[in-house]
Amino acid sequence: MSAAAGEPAADVPAAELVAVTKRFGPVLANDAIDLAVAKGEIHAVVGENGAGKSTLMSVLYGLHRPDSGHVRREGRRIRLRSPPTPSPTGSAWCTSVSGCSPSSPWPRTW
Repeated sequence: MSAAAGEPAADVPAAELVAVTKRFGPVLANDAIDLAVAKGEIHAVVGENGAGKSTLMSVLYGLHRPDSGHVRREGRRIRLRSPPTPSPTGSAWCTSVSGCSPSSPWPRTW
């Protein structure tokens, strides 16, 4: 963190997944995934059906807790217990089903 008004240092990711693993029973959905997103970046997570994309975003957004690993926001480890509305993390998740539009109930900031 920088000394200026509690702003994070420029090299600290706005959001970060660190070694996130998530299982549903015997099914391994995510295996030690790392992802760092800088402020203002937009990312697309793409892959085949069943690859674990939605599960990974569910962990980032708070729908699921990781079995191991953790989520960081501006360098601080956080525990999301449910999807925030509005998001205190400043993140939003736009799925292909819900999309993000002016009429969408989802927060539109990232």
